[in-house]
Amino acid sequence: MIGIWEAGGIGKTTIAEAVHDSITSQFDECSFLANVRETSSRPDGMVHLQKTLLSEILKILLVLDDVDHGDQLNALARESKWFGKGSGIIITIRDKHVLTSHGIDQVYEVKALDQAIVVFGPFLFSRSRGEWESTLGKLAKSPNKYINSVMKISFDSLEDDEEDIFLDIACFFKGRDSDYITRVLDSCGLKTLVEIQMLIERSLITIENQRTVQMHDLIQLMGRDIIKQECPNDPGIQTRLWCYDDVFEVLLDDKHFRNLKFLNFNRCKSLISVPDFSEVPNLETMNLSRCSNLKELPRKLKLKYLQTLDVISCSKPDKCPDIDEMESLTKLNLSQTSIKELPMSSEKLVYVKVFF
Repeated sequence: MIGIWEAGGIGKTTIAEAVHDSITSQFDECSFLANVRETSSRPDGMVHLQKTLLSEILKILLVLDDVDHGDQLNALARESKWFGKGSGIIITIRDKHVLTSHGIDQVYEVKALDQAIVVFGPFLFSRSRGEWESTLGKLAKSPNKYINSVMKISFDSLEDDEEDIFLDIACFFKGRDSDYITRVLDSCGLKTLVEIQMLIERSLITIENQRTVQMHDLIQLMGRDIIKQECPNDPGIQTRLWCYDDVFEVLLDDKHFRNLKFLNFNRCKSLISVPDFSEVPNLETMNLSRCSNLKELPRKLKLKYLQTLDVISCSKPDKCPDIDEMESLTKLNLSQTSIKELPMSSEKLVYVKVFF
């Protein structure tokens, strides 16, 4: 048995079709069971697939396309000896773990063939260089809806925390060191190492040179498009902002970062004072650590959902903000600052851990 593994939309079905067509003459019978995931989800789907397969068990070539669960393999191709000697079974899949759990050790990862070639190839064939450049420019700004819809199947199967980490990598961390990503996202309460492994197994990200997190360009565009669709006409409502123009528009129009949860100014040399963040109501983590030019903190912080405030190694501020309205605060790191005491209002916060 052979497995072909990658995230949706990058070309595993196309490769399986090409292999199937090129070697059919070597087998007594051939069967290409397409869209196993979709068909098996119907009430009688698995029975339908089994009936399709139960023809003469000779030397056959069997392709199981788009498998997503081990039960499907157990029902359709549990063991190689089910089939005649010399038979070949090709399985295309998004989750590598399903293959390894089934004992399939011949696994090939698809990297080079993009679904974009399948979608845009016929359209761009024999067109001018200018038309190519125009189409590729549009693709960079707004991924083709068909490509997105195919690849988004892998994203939709993720758990909530896995979705968050995938979107964070797509928006901010592609090409960054995995240890750095883990430190940042762990500080947001995520189990980053476990979730990153899940994203690798689903072919949504890869690790290069044992430490650099990478993501296929089309997958990154799909992730960013998910964020843009949260509110296409108002970036201030989006949960993540990575584009300078969007950030500038929000600040220029005095819009509020209503969905912003994580704010990281770590090692920012341009930060001199902290603005009023009362209009960022859902902020959960504020990292101001090692901002060497930060002179003062705001007199009062009204952030109901803030859980972590980190001011470590900011040597100049000498007064802690009034934090009596920060009922969710659990960690306040004032290490290596000039702040020596907390305001009286802090006595109301019984769950906060303070570090001097």
